[in-house]
Amino acid sequence: MVLVTLYVVPALLLPQWIYYLYSPFTVGLWFLSLLAGPAVACAVNREWIRTGRA
Repeated sequence: MVLVTLYVVPALLLPQWIYYLYSPFTVGLWFLSLLAGPAVACAVNREWIRTGRA
């Protein structure tokens, strides 16, 4: 359901906002988060990953 919502929401924006949504900078931020997100999640949860305890 979330993916469908994220797919439909840009259609509700004004046409001049579409460029900012799909601009190269925004796509670059998305790509950076795709690469850095798992590393950050592992760093934050390192103790739990190592020991299995919260």
